[in-house]
Amino acid sequence: MLLFAVGLAAGGVRFAAAQTAPIDYDIDDDGLIEVRNNNQLRAITDDLNGDGIVTSSSAYWNTTGYPNAMTAAGCPGRDHDNDPATSVEATCIGYELTQDLVGPTHNIGGTYTAKIVGNGFRIVNSTFEAEDGGVVANILDYTGTIEGIGVVNPSLTNQNVSSKAGIVRRLQGDVIGVYVQGGSILGDSTGGITRSVTTNAAQGGGLIAHSYVLGTRIGLQNLDSHGGLAATWEHSRGSYRSTCVNSFFSGWVDSNSS
Repeated sequence: MLLFAVGLAAGGVRFAAAQTAPIDYDIDDDGLIEVRNNNQLRAITDDLNGDGIVTSSSAYWNTTGYPNAMTAAGCPGRDHDNDPATSVEATCIGYELTQDLVGPTHNIGGTYTAKIVGNGFRIVNSTFEAEDGGVVANILDYTGTIEGIGVVNPSLTNQNVSSKAGIVRRLQGDVIGVYVQGGSILGDSTGGITRSVTTNAAQGGGLIAHSYVLGTRIGLQNLDSHGGLAATWEHSRGSYRSTCVNSFFSGWVDSNSS
C-alpha cells in the first residue's frame, strides 16, 4: 500500500510524495516471521532471539531481509509472562519457512535462541563456504528449536573451513523432525545433523529427535572427527543429558574417528 503526502512546491504548485506503508511479515499472526527467500534467512543473524525487534543498524534485516517492517514485523501482541497486570507488547517467537529456499550462501550466524519452523519446506543446493556453521544456523542455544526442515544436496566442500554440518554446527537446543539428503559435507570436523551436541550443567542438553541423514557423504579421511548424525556428543553434565530419539544415518563417513 502507498500513502501520499500532499504539499506545495515553490511557486504554489501542488505535489504528492509517495510513502510506503510498513509491511507485515507475519501475515498469519502466529508469532513466526515468514522466511520467503535467502536474504531473509541471512537477516535472522540480526535478530538472534527471534522477537522481531531490531535496531536501525541491523544491516541485513533493514536492507535486503525485512525492509520497512511493521513493529515486531507485524507479530501480534502477547502476554509473555501470563500476568494481566503487565503490558501486552507485539513481539515474535521465531521464524518459519513459507517456501523452499534454493542455493543460499549464508546461514544464521551467531547463537540463535528462539524457534525456527520449516513447515516441511527445504533448503536446496546450499553452497555457503566462507565460515564455519550448519546450513540452517551456526549455534542453537539451549532455548532454541529447529523443526520440520529438510536440507537437500548441500555442497559444503571447502576444506579450508573446518567445522560444518547439515543443520547446525553446535547443538545445545532441540532439533526435531529434520532431514539431510544427498550432497557432501566435507572438512576437518563434520556431522550430518550437527558437528557437536553439547550439554551445559546449568542449562540443559541437546536433542536430536525423529530426524535422519540419507545418502550424504560426510568427512574426509585422515582428518578430525566426523559422524553421520553428530561428530562429537557430550552425553551428560550434572543432571542434564543430551538425547537422540528415533533418528538414523545412512550414507558415507570418511574418517579415522566417527
